Amino acid sequence: MDKDIFKLLIDDPDEGMKQIEVLFGKKIIKRVSQFIKDNEFLKDVIQNVYLDIFLCREKIVTNNNPLGYILKMARNHAIKALKKEHIGSKAPLKELKYHTAENEADKSLMLNEALEQVLLKAEELTERERNLMHCIVKEGLNNREIEEKLGLTAQDVRNVKYIAFKKLRHHFDVLSKD
Repeated sequence: MDKDIFKLLIDDPDEGMKQIEVLFGKKIIKRVSQFIKDNEFLKDVIQNVYLDIFLCREKIVTNNNPLGYILKMARNHAIKALKKEHIGSKAPLKELKYHTAENEADKSLMLNEALEQVLLKAEELTERERNLMHCIVKEGLNNREIEEKLGLTAQDVRNVKYIAFKKLRHHFDVLSKD
């Protein structure tokens, strides 16, 4: 019976796609949702999987295990989508696996609060350290850009950065022990 359904992809592609979606749609969604937890992102990947099923229908029909082939395609699409998301956000891939829209708002709020605490503590640093921290935290500059902006040498940037971070770590270590 399964082979007949997959042969329907060649004979009548529209009906074949409907049958695949009805009979195997839940399995495909389950396979992709193993990797992607965000519903909107999941819908996009599922659409790409169905598009790929339609485009590769000859390969699917000639394969010994057509359903396994489709599930493998679904898994590969999920992994590719996660990799693209990983490249765009520069976050560890493990974190993206459990990426949800609700967590994103909480993380950004917590990050903003942490940055505010760092900048409040930065008021107690020397002027040079404070300027450097402002460049790092608020503007997101790297060492070379900080050198150009503040007119420091590479070694001065590294030293000031080390001392400022050491002071901040000490401050936050004391707070965490309280």
